[in-house]
Amino acid sequence: MQYSRGLHRFSVGLAAATLVLIVAGAFVTSNDAGLAVPDWPTSFGSFYRMPPMVAGIKYEHGHRMIAETIGLVTVVLSFIVMRFAGLRRAAIQMMAMTALFIAAVVPVGLAQNTAAHKPLLSPGTALAYTGVFGFGALMTAIILVVRAFLQKWPIEAKIVVIALPAVMLQGVLGGITVLTFLPWYVSSLHATLGQTFFSLLCLLALVTSQAWKQTRHLPVPGRKDRVIRMHAYGTIAALYVQLMLGAAFRHNGISVKWHILWAAAVTLLIAATGFRVLIEYGKYKGLRVPAVTVVSMLLIQLALGLAAYMTRVVWNANAPQPVLSMVLSTVAHVAGGAILLATAWLLTAQVSHTLAGKSADVLQFRPHAVSA
Repeated sequence: MQYSRGLHRFSVGLAAATLVLIVAGAFVTSNDAGLAVPDWPTSFGSFYRMPPMVAGIKYEHGHRMIAETIGLVTVVLSFIVMRFAGLRRAAIQMMAMTALFIAAVVPVGLAQNTAAHKPLLSPGTALAYTGVFGFGALMTAIILVVRAFLQKWPIEAKIVVIALPAVMLQGVLGGITVLTFLPWYVSSLHATLGQTFFSLLCLLALVTSQAWKQTRHLPVPGRKDRVIRMHAYGTIAALYVQLMLGAAFRHNGISVKWHILWAAAVTLLIAATGFRVLIEYGKYKGLRVPAVTVVSMLLIQLALGLAAYMTRVVWNANAPQPVLSMVLSTVAHVAGGAILLATAWLLTAQVSHTLAGKSADVLQFRPHAVSA
C-alpha cells in the first residue's frame, strides 16, 4: 500500500478515541457503575433512547455510546483500508460480517423483559437467531484472517482484519459482563481485549505513517536480531500477564500482591529491552524513539501504580463509596498501562521492521501483488 496522509490521520484519530474509551471504561469500574444499566445491548429496554444521565448511569451509558461510535468508525476504517489495498471482495465480506454481527446481537435485546417492553422474542428463538448469525460472523472472520496471512496481504489489511472482529468481541464481552452480573474473569478478559484493540490501532497508525514506508532496513547478524526480537516479544508477553493480574484485582478476583510482585519482573524486563535497543541502535531514530518512550512510560506507570495503591488500598480501603482521589489515580494507572502496552507493541514492530533478515519478514512492508 502507498502512503496516504488521510488514512494515517484517520488511524491516529481512532487510536486516540480508543484511549478515551479505555478511560471511560476505567471510570465505570472505579465508580462501581458496571450494573447501573442492567440490560444489554439495550439500555433500559431501548436501542436508541437516551436514559437519564445521572449517578452511575452517566458512566455506564456514556461508555456504551463511546464504544458504539468506536465500533462504527472501525467498520468505516476497515472498509477504507481494504479498498486502498485493492481487496474489494474482502471489503464486501467485512461488511457482511458486520451485518451478521448486528443480526446476532439484536435478538438478545428483544428477548429481555424490561420496564420499556415485554420480551418480543422467546429466549429459545433469540438464542437460535443469535447462534446462527453469530456463527456466520465468526466463520467469516476466521476465513478473512486465514486469507490475510496465506495470501500475504499488506500489513495494514492484516491489522484491520483482526481489529474489526476484536472490537465486535469486545462488545460481546461487555454485554456478557452485564448480563452475568460482573464475573471478575469476564470483566478481566474484557479489559485485556480492550487494551489489545487499542494497541492494534496504534500499530495501524505506525504502519500507515510515511516514516514506516521510508524505513531503511539494517542488516544485522542473525543471532543479534533474534535476541533483541526475543526480548521485545517477551516484554509484550510479560505486560499481558501484568495487565490480566491488575484487571483481576480491580474486579475483586485476586489479591493485589500478585500484581505488585509481577510488576518487579516486568520492570526489569522492560528496562533491559529498552536499554539494549538504545545501546545497540540508539543512533537510529526509528528504534531510539520507541525505546526511550517505553522506558519513560514504565517510570510514569510505576508512579501511577504507587498512587493508585496508596489511594485505593492504604488510605481508602474501608471507604463506603469510591473516593475521588482513588478514582482518578486508578483511571490514570489504567490509561498508563494501555499506553505502555501499545508502546511495547510499537517498539517490537520497529525492531522487526528495521532489523533486516528472514526472521523480520512478518512485519516488513514490501510492495507485492495482492489477490482479492
